Amino acid sequence: MGMTCQHCGTRYEASKNQNGFCCTGCAQVYRLIQDEGLGDFYNLQDRIGKPLIDKPDKQSERWVRLLQADAEAKSESPRLVLSVAGMTCAGCAWLIEKLGSAHTGVDSVRVELESNTVLIKWFSPDFLLADLTNEWRRYGYQMQEFEKSRIPALSPLLWRAALCVLFAMNGWFLSSLPALGLDVSAFEDLFKLLEWLFVGITLLVGASFFMVPVYQSLRLARLHYDALPAAGLSIALLHSLIGDGAPQLWFVSLLIAALLLIRWGHRDQWRRKRVVAASVSKSSVRLLQCFVGVALLLGCIGLFFNGALACVAMLLSVSAFPFARSVSAQPKVPFVILVLVFASVGIGLGFGFGSPLLALMWSALSGAVCNFLFFHSRIFSDRGDERIVE
Repeated sequence: MGMTCQHCGTRYEASKNQNGFCCTGCAQVYRLIQDEGLGDFYNLQDRIGKPLIDKPDKQSERWVRLLQADAEAKSESPRLVLSVAGMTCAGCAWLIEKLGSAHTGVDSVRVELESNTVLIKWFSPDFLLADLTNEWRRYGYQMQEFEKSRIPALSPLLWRAALCVLFAMNGWFLSSLPALGLDVSAFEDLFKLLEWLFVGITLLVGASFFMVPVYQSLRLARLHYDALPAAGLSIALLHSLIGDGAPQLWFVSLLIAALLLIRWGHRDQWRRKRVVAASVSKSSVRLLQCFVGVALLLGCIGLFFNGALACVAMLLSVSAFPFARSVSAQPKVPFVILVLVFASVGIGLGFGFGSPLLALMWSALSGAVCNFLFFHSRIFSDRGDERIVE
């Protein structure tokens, strides 16, 4: 009989008798988190990920001490960026920031989940970086020296979007050749194969960004906010394959590219503001999951009464990302109401117009406005004073 690990969500055989955990590492980290009162980690955990447990050694501590000494020699306000191994979700980012901020002598800790890095600033001569990295290692996160050459100039999310745009345009070009009066009957099978190849690549490169977290979250018995775009893209793909008068496959690739660009823009707004995780709003987490569930239900109703395109438009119009990012920064009630109002208007637009492109425009605009107000209006948030200024 299969069991689910209480810490990471990995499936394992009950016959192994691990007392609710897939391995001793997960059991160890779970006990640490509970003993330290950091159980909010599991409220933010949105995908599975096994901890990386190893034993500290003197050699690993030596390079940390050298990095600290070098940073302190360069500036009176020392700072250091480290790469993080074992960080898989927003819960991990919150836990690393929470542990780091509570450490003696630390000024601030900020985690970049997208690049798997952590920025540490300290002010006290009593601060020991090796002690902090060992503390993180106890919870399953290994710190390594950061090398800029390993980080691409463009965001990985932008690379995904660029590839999807490229293959969407290739698919559009091949499908539009007959409309230009060109006889391509001799290459019809080849072009069809290429169209399938292009949409397959965009699904692998782009759609997986939304679908993998949803799958991993379901294994934790949770509903991820990306379930809405994942469901919308799935329905759009099926409609293109079997629907009468449906958009061609390249249109699905275009939707994926647009979604990635929108998500990059919204994430970049948060990245620039350097917000440090404070404490998880459990009520906001529950409300977000309930709203996603209701939106999916409305999508099913729309699919039955209004057709596939209206359903896709409705699902893609809901930008839950600003709400999801705010739950670790104690969003105020007016902000939660604002996000839900924008999302509800998007649902109405999806039902009323049935245009996925219009829905994506609303998603981009509403999400950007919500993010802007969250950072610049005291009515919606008090987090402005907690930014890390580089």
